[in-house]
Amino acid sequence: MSLNFDVLAEAYDAMIDWDKRLANESGLFRKVFDEVKARRVIDAACGTGRHAAMFARWGLEVEGADLNARMIEHCQAKYQGVGNLSFVTRSFMLPISRPADVVVCTGNSLALVDNLQQAEAAIAAMCAGVLPGGALVIHVLNLQSREEGPIRWDKCKRTLLSSGDALIIKGTHRAGGYGYVNFLLTDLSGSEPKLTVDTVRFLQLRSEFLETQCKCHGFKSIELYGNYRMEAFDPARSSDLIIVARR
Repeated sequence: MSLNFDVLAEAYDAMIDWDKRLANESGLFRKVFDEVKARRVIDAACGTGRHAAMFARWGLEVEGADLNARMIEHCQAKYQGVGNLSFVTRSFMLPISRPADVVVCTGNSLALVDNLQQAEAAIAAMCAGVLPGGALVIHVLNLQSREEGPIRWDKCKRTLLSSGDALIIKGTHRAGGYGYVNFLLTDLSGSEPKLTVDTVRFLQLRSEFLETQCKCHGFKSIELYGNYRMEAFDPARSSDLIIVARR
């Protein structure tokens, strides 16, 4: 299950303060890449390609992969001048043809699968794509820290898209073992506003599940963080769950 990126890709990209986000996240990635002496990296669910492009600009050979063909077309057009960077259309549940020193899966992408069996298949494929001595980095939202209840609207932004003036609102909520991202896009460019509404469900992936899966595929050193500042993961308090697994 995924957001309708064919319609909302540009709005999704505009909704995020990418300079701030990448500055916040770069320290963890640099640490992992340096520790394993990474030369080749795979972004297994690259979305709009921001992380893949950042890694390539660090001098790494990078492959960005995504299930959505239109998203890959967007990435290829946007980053065609960035060296050592390629993009392919591929689900993260499919085998990686050319393994890498590090495979990353960020932005809660793994939790967007339909069930735990698909999550297991995705982790198995990503693990198989990591070279000996390499690392796997997975980031998901930590639903355990969120109370059940109504939608919490956490982002509202008015911006200019290629289609014209737009208002973007995003919220999340939890119901049982699932989380939901709720996305409202209002096109203000016409005589009357036009509203696009989308909701995506994502799984609750617990640290025990991720750790067990990585160990099953031969990863012996596993670290759990609650954010990209590399603070210790606390199931009750951490908003994020980041697992760094090394062979």
